[in-house]
Amino acid sequence: MPARSRVEVVPCARMPWNAPATFTYRSAAASLAPGTWVRIPFRRTTITGVITGNAPRHTTSAFIKDIDAALPRVPLPRATLTFILDAASRTCNHPSRFLPSSSLFPASIDARPRAPSRASVSRPPRLLWWSSHETQENELLDRTRAHLHGTHLILVPTLARAHELHTLLAAHGYSPLLVAHARRIQEKKELFRIVLDNAPFLIIGTRSSLFLPFSRLDAVTIDEEEHWAYRQERPPPRYHARTLALALATLHRADTLLLTPSPSLVAFHYWHAEKTHPALATRRAIEIIDRTSFNAFKDPLAPRLLDLISSATAQKSVTLILTDTQGYAPLLQCGDCRYSFRCVQCAHILTAESPHAKDLACNRCGYREIIPPFCPVCSGARLRHAGFGPSRMIEYLLLHDIDARKYMHEHHPAAHGCFVGTIDQDFSRLIAGSRIICAHIDPLLARPAFTASERALHTLMRLSCAVSSGTLFVQTAVPDHPVLAALGGSADAFYRNEIALREKFNYPPFSTLIRIALPVKKKAGDRAHALYETLLPRVTPLGFAPLPSSHVYRRRTRALIFTLRYPHPVIPSRLWDRCAAILKDHLPADAIIDTEPESI
Repeated sequence: MPARSRVEVVPCARMPWNAPATFTYRSAAASLAPGTWVRIPFRRTTITGVITGNAPRHTTSAFIKDIDAALPRVPLPRATLTFILDAASRTCNHPSRFLPSSSLFPASIDARPRAPSRASVSRPPRLLWWSSHETQENELLDRTRAHLHGTHLILVPTLARAHELHTLLAAHGYSPLLVAHARRIQEKKELFRIVLDNAPFLIIGTRSSLFLPFSRLDAVTIDEEEHWAYRQERPPPRYHARTLALALATLHRADTLLLTPSPSLVAFHYWHAEKTHPALATRRAIEIIDRTSFNAFKDPLAPRLLDLISSATAQKSVTLILTDTQGYAPLLQCGDCRYSFRCVQCAHILTAESPHAKDLACNRCGYREIIPPFCPVCSGARLRHAGFGPSRMIEYLLLHDIDARKYMHEHHPAAHGCFVGTIDQDFSRLIAGSRIICAHIDPLLARPAFTASERALHTLMRLSCAVSSGTLFVQTAVPDHPVLAALGGSADAFYRNEIALREKFNYPPFSTLIRIALPVKKKAGDRAHALYETLLPRVTPLGFAPLPSSHVYRRRTRALIFTLRYPHPVIPSRLWDRCAAILKDHLPADAIIDTEPESI
């Protein structure tokens, strides 16, 4: 049988990460081009797959199944197929995990994919560091106008931001305008038809929009490139959308722009930041309050802030109070010996979900235990809740005659009063002149991760941009922290110092980290440690060095966590292919691999 009648197919199924990327099938028709959708027998059923190309001539002559039929679907463009295979390879995912975003099954559309066209010269990405929402909106409008007759993808971190940007651009008369996260099948059919037709269009989408079947892409704009929502962790595939967006732009030679109020260290290190009105950042009303000047365990807010909230409520203005945790209180503590209840499985602090809860819960592994009548250390009976979650903060404000409500993003922008929320919520609907009070940000600064300071700065900078002409109050026990100094205007010094520390200790962007979690099952004994000891001698000669391992509990499952570090920011393709092959051969299918971890 000639080799051209054997093709490689990626099945459209939820394949594990260490399964073969493609499977060889026999085709009766020799004209099936890459990107053709076919129906294939797979195990004991029949599923859909996409052809990636002809099988190599050295393919074994073992039993090979036949393709059932070619489906009358619009084939995937070659650029999209190349991008999916490359993304799966660099992130240790199976290509089948990306195919649902590139297909429209079971619906069909009438479209003819046209020949792709690319720019003659590939330009490096441009990083724009804005300091006001007006600058961000003007830049987006100018960029939309510049690429009005081309294909333009605007990548946003959240669906709420996509609809907000949709409203902004539609108000200025720009069309066609599509949100890639459309739910109705008719909207998705229209979206795929325009994308495959290679006509000028503008798409606003979240992470999944990267895998649309683009035949042509002239411009890529990454809005708020530092946002944590660009990381996809659960469910698989696991990847960082910013990294894949840059790879997609490079593949199409598209003009790339990254917009950010506070750039990530990776972006700041690799691309020169173009600042717009940097003096605006120093003119924001930001006030740092030392929590050590009052009893923060009894009163979560400084006395002056209570007076300010009372007067603001009387004047019908907006005040938003943010806590660092959800629920009622972050911990239960003994009033005599200061003992705090911790999880017996993972040593995480146990929290109470309500003031009348009869048990404590671990937010990390799900462990629960009944609240005892006395302290297990000193037998004291004075057990009390320490710290303030949103529910307890509302109780505290009501005791001081302040009408407070829980903050929801659905609140109308014109709503006034005192709201209580968590620090990771979306505040894009706040009106100008609002006051934001961060009751306790020290847990953000003390996170056990090498990205703790960077993430804290991104969060606080996002809040400072949200208040606009209002005031941001930050309560902390370390008022001289470098993050707070950067918030006040010395951001350049913070980035330079942080990059120097990363370079000194060989952390990204000066190295590459691969974080691996091996589930430890009770019946398997010490199998995870055996896999760990077997894997290290095989990856060490390639240049990967192991970092210290540890045990964690995630969703009631104990896992052995270890990290491999490569001493350079870019792993050569030949070494990465060998490393990925070793990981696939020695690690189980339920292992979790993160190629861009935030912590080790």
